[in-house]
Amino acid sequence: MRVPPRRPRHRFRYTEISGHHHFVYPQPLLVTDLVREYADTKGGDIRFGVLDVELHDIDTEHPSVSYTDPGSGERRRIVCDVIAGCDGARGVTRASLPPQRAHVARLDYGVGWLALLAESPPSSDCVVFGVHPHGFAAHMARSPQVTRYYLQCPPGDDPQNWPHERVWSELHERLSVSDGAPLTEGRLIEKRVLDMRNYVVQPMVHGRLFLAGDAAHLVAPIAAKGMNLALYDALVLVDALITYYRSGDAAGLRGYSAACLRRVWEYQEFSQWFAELLHGPSSGDPFRAGNATARLRRLFDSPVAAAAFAESYIGSGGDSNRG
Repeated sequence: MRVPPRRPRHRFRYTEISGHHHFVYPQPLLVTDLVREYADTKGGDIRFGVLDVELHDIDTEHPSVSYTDPGSGERRRIVCDVIAGCDGARGVTRASLPPQRAHVARLDYGVGWLALLAESPPSSDCVVFGVHPHGFAAHMARSPQVTRYYLQCPPGDDPQNWPHERVWSELHERLSVSDGAPLTEGRLIEKRVLDMRNYVVQPMVHGRLFLAGDAAHLVAPIAAKGMNLALYDALVLVDALITYYRSGDAAGLRGYSAACLRRVWEYQEFSQWFAELLHGPSSGDPFRAGNATARLRRLFDSPVAAAAFAESYIGSGGDSNRG
């Protein structure tokens, strides 16, 4: 195998700069823990695998949800005070919004990321981003035995176009640095292509339906903010509901969409800015490549720029997670 040229490595110490720590809580583990806490500890009623879910009367004081029970085949209906739409980008709640109310802003980055899981120990003690003319690459530890990698690729690419040898050749090429340890190769246990795109639904409320998470907005994993935003939505909505049921004050519910969208747009802007830094050098456009180099240089030459980046990267109040 050809030995790739070595490039300099820059370490960005965002914890020292921001004063906040970076916590890792993989999304599947978080969901498992929340479901267990609600069902086992709190005695909550969760109905998995239901079919043909429909929303009714969401613009009235008595909205409802109907579904088909997978065991009995019976059609059932739950009458609600409010409905929280937390069923993701392809769920029924977002599709239930009247077309004239669902104003969706979209951005397509025109690139894909090949998402990989490798049965190999991490090759670094930190997240590694590779900015390279061939395309972006990343290394992220997941466990002592498993590492997450990303490789920029054409949007809609077929994962089968990336056999083991090609994947590791490109990872070595894009992530090699002059003072870093070589990558430890291993069996690839996951390969899928993510098309980099964002969207925002405005407003996030219609009647008694409150959208949250990917049902309301999608931010590409470029800035790793999807789970942050979903949790923020949930916390804002829960606080508003608690206040409403305790005192009858509906101000929090009325302000839910505006409060969430403010943070959504902050992270959308950061995602777009960061995307240009990561993808500019491989764009084939000398102007975009030059801009990306200037942005990267500024992060390490300007304490003010570094502090601003660290705040956005970690998250407001240190609320970052990497799913």
